[in-house]
Amino acid sequence: MKKFLVSFLLSLIAPVALVGGPSELQSPAKIYEIVLEGKGGMNLNPLRFYGAEFKVTFPHEGMALYAGSRDVKLIGSYQGTVSIDEFQKLVKVVVDRDYLSIPTDATQSYQTPTSEKDGLKPRTIITITYEGGQKTIWRYTELSQLERQTVPKALFEIEQAILDASARIKWREVE
Repeated sequence: MKKFLVSFLLSLIAPVALVGGPSELQSPAKIYEIVLEGKGGMNLNPLRFYGAEFKVTFPHEGMALYAGSRDVKLIGSYQGTVSIDEFQKLVKVVVDRDYLSIPTDATQSYQTPTSEKDGLKPRTIITITYEGGQKTIWRYTELSQLERQTVPKALFEIEQAILDASARIKWREVE
């Protein structure tokens, strides 16, 4: 019986000791805001703007904001309520896809404009504000099949999760 009791106590203590040890995994930083933006581009010949222009912001407080100005369904400024659960689902996607460790320099092959013309292409931008900082990653919206393969899959998954969450909100126009 004594041997059983010692084994039982050790089995309870061992996991606690492992979690609290020096190799403890850092919990993800608290995320305060998630933003997805579409920045349109410009053709030089003929001179015209094109591509979606919008910004959707999910602050952790529960009020989502949206502004759209071109090639989007909603034009103008809107707000809507996002539940704590919905925001936490977005946070989970961001954390599970390890957004903060996606190397910005690893994506430079498709992000760095190689000419003035490239600098005018539409872009998709994600900005995460977290405890201790902020990280922004952008990519060209229009990608060839080859360029698309260089973009981390996690980035597309995060973008889609934000778009899906945006689609579930009942937006109200604000003045």
